[in-house]
Amino acid sequence: MKPEMIRKLIAEAIGGDEAAFANVYSALQPEVERVLQGWWRYRRYWDDLSQETWLRALRRWMRSREVPDDPKAWIKRIAANVCIDWHRKMMAERGGAERRGIMAADSEGVACEAIIPGQMLELMHKCLDEIEFRILAMKFFQGHSYREIASALGLTPEQVKYRVYKAKDKLKREYAKELQRSGR
Repeated sequence: MKPEMIRKLIAEAIGGDEAAFANVYSALQPEVERVLQGWWRYRRYWDDLSQETWLRALRRWMRSREVPDDPKAWIKRIAANVCIDWHRKMMAERGGAERRGIMAADSEGVACEAIIPGQMLELMHKCLDEIEFRILAMKFFQGHSYREIASALGLTPEQVKYRVYKAKDKLKREYAKELQRSGR
């Protein structure tokens, strides 16, 4: 569904049209699911996180009465924030991020916060430059498309694809070296 149509449906949903909200949900839920899949490997969390995402979206629509310019990016950002909050809550309950993962953000604090397992985070910092790190975090841990990453970082989608390919290759080679060093 085109963004203009989604924006129109959101405006109708803000006005109280339940059918319009159902259509918005149908159009944007696949985007929410992609973000959740990038953050959480296990499906058992997805329903709760999806529900929380939609509750936050609905609250924001009702409070501000504004329709977002880019509904897909907007709902994906809400879903990512829900995942971040959920992860922080779980880590607080379990006694710290050291055991399960680390919250990583780029140096500029751009929307590149993601859950990255500690060992992978070390490897990424070791062999990737800052832009490669941000691109991989946005692509594989937040579920952004090449076009969205390109727009956020001022690159073309082709440049992003090339950088992803090169960064994955660097990680693969470095990981192989780590395995050799550890004797696995």
